[in-house]
Amino acid sequence: MASSTHIVWICNDCGNEADRWQEYCPSPWCRSQNTMQETKVSVPVAKTSIINAKNSELIDLSSVSESVGNRITLDNTEINRVLGGGITSDSVILITGEPGIGKSTMLLQIANDCSNYGPVLYLSGEESDRQIKSRATRLGISGDNLILSSNTYLEEFLKDIENYTPSLLVIDSIQTLESTSNNSPPGSVSQIRDCGLILMNWAKSANVPVIIAGHITKDGTVAGPRLLEHMVDVVLYLEGENLNDYRVLRSTKNRFGSTTEIGVLSMEISGLKPVEDPSKNLISNRLESTSGSCITPVIEGNRALMMEVQGLTSPTFSTSAPRRIASGIDFNRLLMLTTVLSKKTNISMLSQDVIVNVVGGFRINEPAVDCAILCALASSYRDVPLDPHLVVFGEIGLTGELRPVSNFARRIEEAKRLGFKKCIIPKSDQTVLDSDDEMDIIYAGDINEVLFNILG
Repeated sequence: MASSTHIVWICNDCGNEADRWQEYCPSPWCRSQNTMQETKVSVPVAKTSIINAKNSELIDLSSVSESVGNRITLDNTEINRVLGGGITSDSVILITGEPGIGKSTMLLQIANDCSNYGPVLYLSGEESDRQIKSRATRLGISGDNLILSSNTYLEEFLKDIENYTPSLLVIDSIQTLESTSNNSPPGSVSQIRDCGLILMNWAKSANVPVIIAGHITKDGTVAGPRLLEHMVDVVLYLEGENLNDYRVLRSTKNRFGSTTEIGVLSMEISGLKPVEDPSKNLISNRLESTSGSCITPVIEGNRALMMEVQGLTSPTFSTSAPRRIASGIDFNRLLMLTTVLSKKTNISMLSQDVIVNVVGGFRINEPAVDCAILCALASSYRDVPLDPHLVVFGEIGLTGELRPVSNFARRIEEAKRLGFKKCIIPKSDQTVLDSDDEMDIIYAGDINEVLFNILG
């Protein structure tokens, strides 16, 4: 079909188009700076589509069913938890993460689970059939009812599968797809946008769930326009360290479940396995007689996880400023906490190199971990091990005060379940917390009271 080609500038955040470059996105709802990317697009003279859209009819809201449709229950309980109970029919799911984190492994495991409900179509533009077969053999997957394709021309692929009634469509990855109506190279902003729209329309019209794998940029966001995240129903991030066995599956958008749930997985030879008791696993290898270690309960989703925070201080040999290294926490948060520790206590970090690490490759974003970080650093500085039965939590303010955090009762219950006997919490929670015979609860108003209770 004849088409005309022209140059447009497309915003990487919202997908808005402009006929010239602008420093700020012209969309009044975006206004992102330096996100306009030059893109060559083609406009067909007569636009056609192989997607059979649903009949445009007016429906009374009272007659619409509240059911979210059928769900495909997966064997992996942690993935089910994050999805809200399984994969919903006609849903579009975006899974993203760093290269080598395990996205393709997860996709193949999900495809194998769904193959029990019907044929699964697996389109891979990054790996050959032999590579997928090799991974399937390693994972113990026979491949029955798994149909592979490497046709990255999306419209042609959808024509090829017209005679199939699949239970699931897997795309690995969307950056390899091409729409025949777009002359831009694969992975460009316009291609990702167009292919995303086509897949979304196909999923809704065919009533088949679609799982899309997507790459991320250097800053950890999905490559391509943010419009892709707005179009899909579910956005999942697979996080973790490549050299660490643990993986965290986090939901940032879910139209069929909670966005606060996370799944804890373990990367093994046979694939990603659910971690049934993450708290117990994360603290099982802790050295109780070593300084610089502190246990804190962290709220992830609807459950509390016990995590070990390690701190290390050492006299600096640098001729300039001492070093600060943060792994698993925000770097700026570490700078603030070391400044508070130096200003409000008799422990000075001004001539100390400081390293903080969250064991297991996890990342903690909530301020409730502040108190545990300072306790670990103080323990390392004085070289005094903390009580192995102690847990602490609370936010630290700039004046050194210990501020309350949410879900403190759930944190304490998780600590009791794992056998901890002592807990330091903010004094402001004293009036709303009942006495506990199983747990020695110590209330502290500021960081000095905390240090007095743990170090003397």
